[in-house]
Parts: sequence; C-alpha cells; structure tokens
Amino acid sequence: MKNGKIAPPGYVLPNRPRWQGGWNLRSFFGAVLAFTLVAGAATEWLALRLHNPIEMGKPIFRFGRTPVYQPFAALILWKHFAGNYTHSAPFGLYREQLNSEAATHDPAPYVFFCPDRRWPSMQGQPNYRDPMRTCPDGFSPLIKPVVAWPGDLVSVSAEGISVNGRLLKNSAPINRDSKGKQLRPFVPGEYRVGPKELWVVSSFSPRSFDSRYFGPIPLKSVHLWLRPLLVERAYHPTPAGGQER
Repeated sequence: MKNGKIAPPGYVLPNRPRWQGGWNLRSFFGAVLAFTLVAGAATEWLALRLHNPIEMGKPIFRFGRTPVYQPFAALILWKHFAGNYTHSAPFGLYREQLNSEAATHDPAPYVFFCPDRRWPSMQGQPNYRDPMRTCPDGFSPLIKPVVAWPGDLVSVSAEGISVNGRLLKNSAPINRDSKGKQLRPFVPGEYRVGPKELWVVSSFSPRSFDSRYFGPIPLKSVHLWLRPLLVERAYHPTPAGGQER
C-alpha cells in the first residue's frame, strides 16, 4: 500500500510531487503574500487618486516623494464610496466629497439622495426604484448630478430643462417610457431655486428619471455628495428598455 492506495502485484505507485494537491504552509503563505501585494497596490492607487486622505493614517515610509501606506489602509475608506449600476448616470465607482460646502459647480457634483413617493410631484409617477430600507419610503436612493443651485433660474419646457438660460443636453421629458408607463413631466414654467433646494438632471441619459419629472429636491434628502472615481465615459442604452433610474 502506497499513497493511500493498494498497488497491484509487481507495480509500485510513483510518489506524488509535493506541489500537487492539498494546501501546505508554503502555498498558504504564498497566497497571503499575493493577497497582501494586491491589496497594497490597490491602496497606493487609491491614495494617489484621493490625494492621500487623512483617514488612511500616516504613511509607513516614503519612496522618493510618494508616501507608502500599510496594505489594508484603504479598507478604512469603504464607507466613503458608492457604486452606480444604473445607466442614467455613468456606471462605476464614486467617492464621497466630505466637504459638501466646498462642492464646485463645474464640474457638477453628484448627489446620492432619497426621493419620497409622498412628494406631490411623485404622485402618479412610475416607481423605478428597488425595495430597500435605505430611504424613508422603503426604496433605494438615486444618484444624479446637481444642475441648479439656490438662486439659479430654472426653466421647464417641452424642449427640456434650462438653467440660467442654458438648455441642458438630453433633458427633454417624455410622456411614456418604452414599456408604455405614463410619465408626468414637471409643470412647465420658470422657477427660482430656493435656499434649501437643488435640481438634479442627468444629461448622460435622455431617459433619466430626475427633476424633469419631479422638480426640485429638498437639500435634506441628500445622503452623500459624490465625485466620479472610476466610471464609464459613454452612454449605453439598457437593452431591456424602460425608464432609467
């Protein structure tokens, strides 16, 4: 008997090489080392993209002018990111802008916000949001770019949304989505954005469900202010049709 098997008479089973089958200490530590190197590379990339945020702590050393952090420092930042898997905004990863008061208007920041189906402007609108307890009404939040700020003048018409006289691309409302559901565009007219309001319209997609239908959003509905970190660059319509969140 050899290698746990019974060999026939006159035949000797060969020894199995050490590297075949099962885990041993060498392979275990090799896997840990590979994982650590990948985590370290991801951390350094993230530190460069985010300009070495203070939450990552002090670097363990410097390679020239480049600070090098401990490999898993980036895990501390997980709560400052949001992913977008809808196509009414660029698909990909967004990072939180911690100082919302310093948010620049150009390029426009994105907001992760909670609409409420109880808003008068949401009455009778189709619901494209997933059930989720993140928002008070029991559905998922939306991610949209901010196009109008307090004091701006917004014009709503069949041609689309204009802000301070500039018509926004892909902002024209439609009356029915591609599945035949009725949409209710916001009442045409001119609106001065109030001190605690924002208008959110996605020029990325002509089928985005945004302020062209429900008008301004209250500032208190915003959960996160975001900037794109790693996102797609072009609009790709959803093959299944329907309105896009």
